[in-house]
Amino acid sequence: ASRADPRADVFALGAILYECLSGAPAFQGESVLQLLVALSKAEVTPLRALRPDVAPGVAAVVERALSLDPAHRPADGLA
Repeated sequence: ASRADPRADVFALGAILYECLSGAPAFQGESVLQLLVALSKAEVTPLRALRPDVAPGVAAVVERALSLDPAHRPADGLA
């Protein structure tokens, strides 16, 4: 069993920032099942596809925070 660490908070912050910047949730589905499938596949529309005015570096940080693999996310909020 794996344990939650600060990278879970990084994911949550990424999801909040994505929605604040794009105006839409990072993961969407018509039902809970569809939402879970979207989450399991990390199906996220690139932020700049929705908001081209977002700086490329900001979009990259937000999208990295939303990585399905915790090892690909920043280690914590400071990183």
